[in-house]
Amino acid sequence: MRQQRYELAPYLFHRGTNYRVYEYLGVHRSGDHFVFRVWAPRAAAAFAVGDFNSWSESLPMTRITPGGIWQCEMHSDIFGYGSLYKFKLVSDGEELYRTDPFGVWFERAEQGAARFFENRHVWQDGGWTAYRASSNTAPVSIYSADISAWCRRPDGSCRAYTEVAPLIVSQAKSEGHTHVALHSVFESAPCDDTGLAVTGFFAPSCQYGDPDDFCALVDYMHRAGVGVILDWSPVCFSRHERGLALYDGSLLYEDRVARRGGDTRFSRFDLARDGVRSFLISNACFWADRYHIDGLRVCRPEGWSRTESEKKFYGKLAAELKKSFPHTLLITDDE
Repeated sequence: MRQQRYELAPYLFHRGTNYRVYEYLGVHRSGDHFVFRVWAPRAAAAFAVGDFNSWSESLPMTRITPGGIWQCEMHSDIFGYGSLYKFKLVSDGEELYRTDPFGVWFERAEQGAARFFENRHVWQDGGWTAYRASSNTAPVSIYSADISAWCRRPDGSCRAYTEVAPLIVSQAKSEGHTHVALHSVFESAPCDDTGLAVTGFFAPSCQYGDPDDFCALVDYMHRAGVGVILDWSPVCFSRHERGLALYDGSLLYEDRVARRGGDTRFSRFDLARDGVRSFLISNACFWADRYHIDGLRVCRPEGWSRTESEKKFYGKLAAELKKSFPHTLLITDDE
């Protein structure tokens, strides 16, 4: 069954219906080697580069679909936990060093390279999972917490996810809330003060720990009887070069019309594009699957109205969550 999913993965991705594409694109271990895959239809050539090959072109990638998925493999003896990597794309004669859109962990340096990581956290929230399955009609009261504010000490240093979990839970429960909505969780552009300038949609911010540390935060909250909701933006992303903007030299993820004017920090997702829908619905499923998130609360930049393609997108997203993660909340700003 798993082999069949991999064979269908690129076909479904290009149709906009691969809602587990995080299991295919990005970097994954396969036996004694690793497989790198990236979507870059405009690229004329692509390479996997990183600290494992001194950022050279020694690992060329092969285009494996007409829709622009590239792939290569390498042995595991020079790549593993914490290895830094990017994709080097050649487009219209220009060399572009791009991070992994499916990266789950990043370096804190300005370059923003992805780090390879495999979750090892052992979940202990079975009691919460059972309770959630039996209490779908229970009232929900949400406490909003900006993770960047909770983790920032007065001297400018940062607390870890595991340090602030008890503090947030104590505050939320003292006010009678059932859930915590966490803001500014995703890996974002430097100096982002909005929580919406996301550059890594599959990664909790590396400023406060690694992905297992974030798992531990969610696990702690669940064991304390508090649900976890993420403020999430399938509407826009950062135009910073560390992210998805002009990824392969073209408007790959961007809406071609909405890019004109508006807030110059953000680009609007092209929700009418099949690959973009696969990316975003997979992202929602990823957080429910890998991080046991209880819900997503849709956020948008101030003044941005909802488009018709966005309304259709929410219908597809809600249907998939109801099918695969029926106890996961989707909170939208219905107009």
